[in-house]
Amino acid sequence: MNTAIKALIEAAQRAPSGDNTQPWRFEADDEQVTMHLDPSRDPSHMNAGQRMARIACGAALENMRRTALRNSWKNAASIDPTGKSAAVQLNESHALQSAADIPMFKRSTNRRMYNGMAVSEFVRRRLVSSVPAQDGIRAIWLWDRKTLDAFAQLEAKAFSLFYGCRETRQAILGNVRFDRPHTEEVEEGLSTGSLELNKMEGAAFKFAGKAPDWAVRGLGILSVMSAHVKKLVRSSSGLCIVLAPGFLPADDWRVGQVMQRAWVALTEQGLTAQPMMTVPVLENMQVECAASNPALPDQQKVAKLLAEWPKICPEAANERVAFVLRVGYAPEPTSRTGRRSADIKTRRKVTQNAELEAANA
Repeated sequence: MNTAIKALIEAAQRAPSGDNTQPWRFEADDEQVTMHLDPSRDPSHMNAGQRMARIACGAALENMRRTALRNSWKNAASIDPTGKSAAVQLNESHALQSAADIPMFKRSTNRRMYNGMAVSEFVRRRLVSSVPAQDGIRAIWLWDRKTLDAFAQLEAKAFSLFYGCRETRQAILGNVRFDRPHTEEVEEGLSTGSLELNKMEGAAFKFAGKAPDWAVRGLGILSVMSAHVKKLVRSSSGLCIVLAPGFLPADDWRVGQVMQRAWVALTEQGLTAQPMMTVPVLENMQVECAASNPALPDQQKVAKLLAEWPKICPEAANERVAFVLRVGYAPEPTSRTGRRSADIKTRRKVTQNAELEAANA
């Protein structure tokens, strides 16, 4: 495998994915890297219809695009309309020229409390200019404190609805590595250190995985965790909301590209970020599987939550809120996630001469 292909795949692997599930696998020759969505990586309700996995793959595709641009490679990326794969074209003349994209590799999920410091107008303008719209997918930046408070209320209510249901609660906890040391950079899933919970919150979080719904509600666990969610949002400086016109599979990849572009831009400006995806995940579950699974959160309550979006982001009256990041300033996270070894299938490019040689053999 040449160094250009290796650099593209290494960059792709540094993309964020829900609970560090890394839902991708690669196929490569000297002229193309194809990234396939791997549905086996996250079969949970949180990823109903593989929508969150497609967004993660889009972020990985964006990392490959950044790597190509950094090396002045004229790459052509194409996304399969079914949302199952994407390909980046190269050629044998593409040699690795530039060092690693530091902001892309430095980017991380930071679940700490932020310091609430206002972001300067200069930085805000830099962020807007760094994240242009792409094929109808766009990022909206919200900095108003009243808006943050309204979102804190919405996210806390959504979290209570999501975490109060055993099926969805276990989907969250199933990827937490309680079996590994607190701050280990686990290759799959999330270390307990990356959750940034205090002892009481951590104990409540772990207990809830095995507890029945009545215990989670009656013992005040939902209240503790919802209060934590509110504090997280209110400690932030602002929000980045990625909007999409609909639910097309290929658009999910583009959502991932725009989201990752925003996240790396934040890192370049010295800010940090954390996805706040409870409401979009609930909406996706409602679209994909709620009607066939009565054990999932109540559809009417989900619809009521979704109706609050335009009060926070007026553009959401006509577009889907596909991704949400809370952004701000904070110390480095206690723990970062690692990455598993890349699943790569290599193939040899079959030339016309090779075909003739094979026919005459």
